[in-house]
Amino acid sequence: MRPLRLEMCAFGPYAKPTVLDFSLLGDSGLYLITGDTGAGKTTIFDAITYALYGRTSGDNRNVKTLRSQYVDNSVKTYVKLDFSYGGKTYHVLRKLRYQKEKDLLTQDAELTMPDGSITAKSTQVTKKIEEILKIDCDQFAQIVMIAQGSFRQLLTADTKQRVKLFQDLFHTGNYQKLMLKLEDERRTAADKVNTEMTALQSAIAFLQGNDACDLSHWNSDNPFLQQEQFSAEVHKAIDFDKAEKEKLEKQVQERTDANAILSRTIGQKEETAGRYAKLHAVEKKIPAAEEALRTKQNILHAKQEAQEDEAIATLQVQLAREKEQLPKYDMLEQAGMELKNSKKKLADLQKQIGLNQKRLETAESTLAKDHQKQQACKDVPAKKIQMESELQIKQNRLSQLHAIVLLEQAIHKTQIDKARVKQLVETTLCAYENANHVYMENRSVFFREQAGLLASGLQEGEPCPVCGSVHHPSLAHLAKGAPDQKTVEELERKSLQAKKDSDAAHQKLSGVMAKLQEQQKNLGNALAQAGVSDPAALNDAIAKISREITSDQQNIDVLLKQEKELHQIETEIDALSKETDMMRTQLQEVTLQESKQQGEILQAKQKIEILQKDLAYADAASARRAIKALTQQVAERQKIWQQVQQDVINAQQILRDLEMEKKTYEASLPDGDEAGFRRNLAKDQASLVHSQDTLSALQRSLSVISHRLKNNEDTFTKVNTGMKKLARLQKHYDLVRSLADTADSHLSGKEKLTLEEYVQMHYFDEILYYANRRYRQMSSGQYELVRHQDHLGRQSHAALALDVIDHYNDTVRPVDSLSGGESFLASMSLALGLSDATQDHAHVQMDAMFIDEGFGSLDEESLAQAVDTLSSISEADRLIGIISHVSQLEERISRKIVVKKNLQEDGGSTAKIVID
Repeated sequence: MRPLRLEMCAFGPYAKPTVLDFSLLGDSGLYLITGDTGAGKTTIFDAITYALYGRTSGDNRNVKTLRSQYVDNSVKTYVKLDFSYGGKTYHVLRKLRYQKEKDLLTQDAELTMPDGSITAKSTQVTKKIEEILKIDCDQFAQIVMIAQGSFRQLLTADTKQRVKLFQDLFHTGNYQKLMLKLEDERRTAADKVNTEMTALQSAIAFLQGNDACDLSHWNSDNPFLQQEQFSAEVHKAIDFDKAEKEKLEKQVQERTDANAILSRTIGQKEETAGRYAKLHAVEKKIPAAEEALRTKQNILHAKQEAQEDEAIATLQVQLAREKEQLPKYDMLEQAGMELKNSKKKLADLQKQIGLNQKRLETAESTLAKDHQKQQACKDVPAKKIQMESELQIKQNRLSQLHAIVLLEQAIHKTQIDKARVKQLVETTLCAYENANHVYMENRSVFFREQAGLLASGLQEGEPCPVCGSVHHPSLAHLAKGAPDQKTVEELERKSLQAKKDSDAAHQKLSGVMAKLQEQQKNLGNALAQAGVSDPAALNDAIAKISREITSDQQNIDVLLKQEKELHQIETEIDALSKETDMMRTQLQEVTLQESKQQGEILQAKQKIEILQKDLAYADAASARRAIKALTQQVAERQKIWQQVQQDVINAQQILRDLEMEKKTYEASLPDGDEAGFRRNLAKDQASLVHSQDTLSALQRSLSVISHRLKNNEDTFTKVNTGMKKLARLQKHYDLVRSLADTADSHLSGKEKLTLEEYVQMHYFDEILYYANRRYRQMSSGQYELVRHQDHLGRQSHAALALDVIDHYNDTVRPVDSLSGGESFLASMSLALGLSDATQDHAHVQMDAMFIDEGFGSLDEESLAQAVDTLSSISEADRLIGIISHVSQLEERISRKIVVKKNLQEDGGSTAKIVID
């Protein structure tokens, strides 16, 4: 991969568009990125990385901070990069868009492939770049940016710092996370084992012993270490309870069957005892029933002697007579209703007559007033027509005066245009005269210097175009500053253009003058037509006539209102005239209805008097109440007479039923003494109570054994399941503990080397292989870097220590014993080694590389060796950029990118390529 062209705008310190054409630096060799501290040297690499991957290397910079602080929101942030890879050229564009309403930055990206196809969207472009280059952003940074500063820290870091530096360099943080995860898993597994152990111990506490085996000692003894004995004792207790349970179940069943037989016998005897009691109860009821029958018969005889049936017949005749009179009462009631309705109608008619008379008087009064108003407004229409005619004349006059004002305004504007165009005529004329003067002077000089111009092109031995001579002993000399033909022609063109501009200005002035004359003529005609002799009095005339128009409009509005009122009055007069005629007609009709209603009232009164003479009661309601009372009296006497007869019949039936029931009970009872029967029943009941107590005791014993048996069986099953689960948990815990101890170097008797350190050690050995190829060259074969081999009694982290072999004196010493310049070369070698290793593993070819600061600590010889090494690296079609401000490098490296801060008000930085 090789960058070809980079363009940045509003990116970091680069506020304005900044273009770097890397093709000017060549295809290989070294170039220097130099400039002020903080000006943005490293930002160039960040821009390349951002263009490719949408972010910068490492975690130091947020993408949002890449937007320049020296620009406002209207300036777009973008980076364009053209790069080649595998002989093909690609173009990538990334933009940061600022959304003001949300105060955030969003990314857009676009990648143009060699075939012209385009990939859009930031994530898709990044994915495509990774497919092309076969490396991600972090790998790109390791290969292309040689940040030897981290490796310089590695040389002097203590044990903990070295592990952290290796973690950052080799990205082994996931291994540390794995170690922490294993430790968490170990603690979790241990907690599960302890939890299950506690649960099993709690379950064992529920086991209950019996006469065959005592299980309580397992609450303190460990059953997990004596599982066979524990299982045997629990089985023994369970088997004993099973046998006892079976024995008790048999006894309970036998006792239950015997109780059932005895209960049936007692039930039968209790039924017989109940029949004895019922017989005695019936015997007690018979005397009372005989006495009740005699009483009912005496009451019946008394009613018969009083001739109750004849009294009832008399009441029934009276009731029939009153019912026959009911229709007449209805006729009387109907006549009363008719009289009442007639009186109400008469009152309503009289009230309506009064209202109609009052309404008629009101309407006639309103009609008289409307006639008076109509007479007062009869001249309004004529006045309105006359005033509208006068208003139209004044409005026409006002429009005429306004037109004159507009003409005056147009003339004033034209006069301003005339002054402006006149100034333009003078300006263009002066410009033409100056241009023509310069042209004429240069033209004269040009013609005077023709001999010098011809002589300037003559060569000895070539013929002169004027005289033909091939020898030129005395050539004419061209005066210094003499114009050539091209200059004269250009001056002539400018003179002609100035002449054209001047003519155009004169023509425009003529047009303005003609327009002004026409406008002044039109104004004179308008003043004459309007009869205005003094234009100065025009505004006063407009004001006066405007006031008159306003006054006339107000008067017309008043007349319009009066005219509208006149129309309303005429409409109202017509309506009131019709209404009064209708009211008079209605009043006559209602008066006739009143006379008719008075006749109907008289007829109703006469009919009522005739009906009242034949009736015993005042109205139908009184008659109905009397009929109802007679009906109730007849019904009550009939009911009492029937009840007395029925009571005698009922008493006779009750006595017969009791005598029959007594005979039935006597037939169903056994022969023998009742007292002896009851003694046998009491004896059987006592036997049943004793047998039931025995059964309850057996059932309680059975319940205790059954509960204990089920509890022990369930608990033993639960404990067995728990022991199997505990075995699995213990096995998992042993495995996780072994893994955690191995990863975290906690194994007894083993080397104190964590998993992360082991991986780092592997990476480190690989880096050292590549690094020593560089270091031997830069140190002229004197030094070689090796990992510390003496583990110092398995001291923690010692395997990551770094030593250096000094081949000049065949010694091995710690790397922190190197001098400043030697340390720089060592760190540079390590950084290059990391780049080479990453590049080889990714199978990619990077034709460009950047090396960050660090050359200031080198002496002349070390600096020369470092530059030579880097030069050798760059010989194979690789272009290396050194980011530094060391003056010696500026002298040694001719190709540069110079970065400078802009000290003007707008701030920012600039960058340009300089080739010495």
